[in-house]
Amino acid sequence: MPGEAAYLAAALGAGAYIVWVVVEVFARRHHVALTAASMAAFAHGTQPALVYPHTDLVLGVDWLRLMTGALRRNAVLETWHDLFTRTVGHTFWHLSIGSWMLMTNEPDNVKALLSTQFDAWPIGGTRQKTTELALGPHAIFSANGAEWAAARALIRPSFVRNQIADLECTDAHVEAFLSRLPRDGASSKVDLQALLYMFTMDTSTDFMFGYSTDMLVNPTAEAVKFTQSFEYALLSSASRARLGWLLLLLPDRKLAASVAYCKSYIDGYVAEALRRGKSRDRPYVFMNEMLDSGASHSQITEQLLAMILGGRDTSASTMSSMFWELARRPEVVRRLRAEVASLEGRRPTWEELKGLKYLNNVLKEALRLWAPVVTNMRTANRDTVLPRGGGPDGQAPLFVPKGTSVRFVLYSLHRRKDVYGDDAEEFRPERWDNLRMSWEYVPFSGGPRICIGQQFALTMMSYLTARFFQVYESIEAADDEPMVQQASTTISLVNGCWVKLTPTPPARRNGRFRGDSRDRSWSRPRGRDSRDRSLSPLPAGTKIVVERLSKNIHEGHLREIFGRYGRILDLDLPMNRTFNTNRGTAYIMFERQDDAEVAIASMHEGEIDGAIVNVSIVLPRSLMATDPPLVSRGANMGPRDRRTSYGYQPAGGYGNDRRPSPGYPGPRGNAYRDPSPRGPPRGGNRYRSRSYDSYSSRSRSKSAHRGGGGRYDDDVDRRRSPSPAHQSHASYDRRGPPTGPRHDYR
Repeated sequence: MPGEAAYLAAALGAGAYIVWVVVEVFARRHHVALTAASMAAFAHGTQPALVYPHTDLVLGVDWLRLMTGALRRNAVLETWHDLFTRTVGHTFWHLSIGSWMLMTNEPDNVKALLSTQFDAWPIGGTRQKTTELALGPHAIFSANGAEWAAARALIRPSFVRNQIADLECTDAHVEAFLSRLPRDGASSKVDLQALLYMFTMDTSTDFMFGYSTDMLVNPTAEAVKFTQSFEYALLSSASRARLGWLLLLLPDRKLAASVAYCKSYIDGYVAEALRRGKSRDRPYVFMNEMLDSGASHSQITEQLLAMILGGRDTSASTMSSMFWELARRPEVVRRLRAEVASLEGRRPTWEELKGLKYLNNVLKEALRLWAPVVTNMRTANRDTVLPRGGGPDGQAPLFVPKGTSVRFVLYSLHRRKDVYGDDAEEFRPERWDNLRMSWEYVPFSGGPRICIGQQFALTMMSYLTARFFQVYESIEAADDEPMVQQASTTISLVNGCWVKLTPTPPARRNGRFRGDSRDRSWSRPRGRDSRDRSLSPLPAGTKIVVERLSKNIHEGHLREIFGRYGRILDLDLPMNRTFNTNRGTAYIMFERQDDAEVAIASMHEGEIDGAIVNVSIVLPRSLMATDPPLVSRGANMGPRDRRTSYGYQPAGGYGNDRRPSPGYPGPRGNAYRDPSPRGPPRGGNRYRSRSYDSYSSRSRSKSAHRGGGGRYDDDVDRRRSPSPAHQSHASYDRRGPPTGPRHDYR
């Protein structure tokens, strides 16, 4: 109605006038303070700093307009760098919503803020407001003074060397990450950034809670909502913190709801930890130590959220930028893979990771150019002096009055050409061969508040990168989009990290593919001429069965090993939920029959994590014979000792050592052949490939080389059990006569 509209307009006008008066008073107060500071500078023997060329010296609306436009274009980082290098200087004053602030990229000033004048520069301003909104006032990233010191002392034991060097937890999630990547060559593309954020979320929650969100494998609806709420809380809090006192006029109910859900999600884990007590399987879980400390419930929740932020976003941000660069620099990838090849396929230990010099150089260069936390702030709690920033050239000391906030920008500091050379903006890992830096390079901050999880993050990133290039030989960009960074609590790639991957090709041997690492290598026969290895036709089908797995094998291992032979449509690994171990058998269905055959030929018998495994193919149920006679069966009756089926002869016929046994029944496969008094067939030797060093489990079975007739020749119960072939999954295989011998896949 007209009357209501007029009333509303009058109310808005009155409100705007009140706001203007408040801002005017506020701005004049700060202008007077800045003038007084300039006068005090002479008294302290310092010189005033440069000032941004404002057109509005009351509120700094021009600065607000500049930053708002940069935010819309996702060009804040480039805008800051341009101000330092072209527009103003390395240290300067600017006015933002009525408040005078300093910006700097001087190494000496960063050293003073973080170390030598640490007590004079607590967390404050926009930086503190951001973490308070997202995490809470007691989180280690928000607190100051004694509260901060207590929080750091509580967290520090989590990152001692023996905790960092234990890679078992990290390895499980790395394998899950690798299992999500395509194996069909450069025909498929994938956004690594999305998967890296899932990986770091899974790793962080597993380390913190003893439980993982399993975002890569099987996320729950609650875990997905927690991740989404956490991301929104970080993004919104960073945006709102830039508004200063204006945020009081713009409430965000979604932010409050997101933070509340994150805390309730964490509370559920805390309650479960209190209920079950300490886990015997996990000697150290961060949350358990927090509960034993006597900290309040809210403090525990806030510290856990802070640790997830530190462990998830920073590492995922760095690795996303690193892989984006590597996808466009094949020469760096070639050198990196050559160094990783020195591991000979082994999963690297913590000590070996430290010895991969070029890999560490790549990480250093990624952290230099794309530090996850590109800017930070401190607020002076007393009048003080910074070592640089005064005078026309910015090299004289600078007086800073109490209450002044200083923003230091690592994005620009790490690109200074007077420090890193004319190619400072280029990704060149070789620069770190002889480069030694101090406060010119601070991706993990410095001083008493240096990142407490620095070594944990470096270990996790280097381990994933090493394993990645053991599995893939090349990575290339899948789009022509430029790198566009969104600045929030950490930086992220606006367009993602879309890449195409080429798996490491298996080497060839006798016309068959084989792996070139211990995961999938041909098993070498012992006591036998390597030339006596003719290849018989393989049975038809697309589903294989992997048997006698050691209990710590998980789906990621299997996808890594068998995914090299072709696309896997389905993988079933039955688990014991009580002990979180597998039940010894896995079922893998390939898309193509040829891929299944190659997997059989290459992996019939080998080792995974030190345990001998068998691989056999599932045949249609209609092709299986009736119950077999009692026989000696097992690993020693493998495809190396093939006999014909339905009159089919191996290529080249039978050799002198490969004639069928007397009484060979014909259609029935050699898995059902009568036991020979001479022991195992010549083709049934145990094969062994190099195994993982991470585990020590090994089959203790009695092999043919130890005087037995087979691995299970002393197991009467197994010999008397009917073949499970009658329960085979016929729907996965094509019907028709067999093209080779049948195998027991028990």
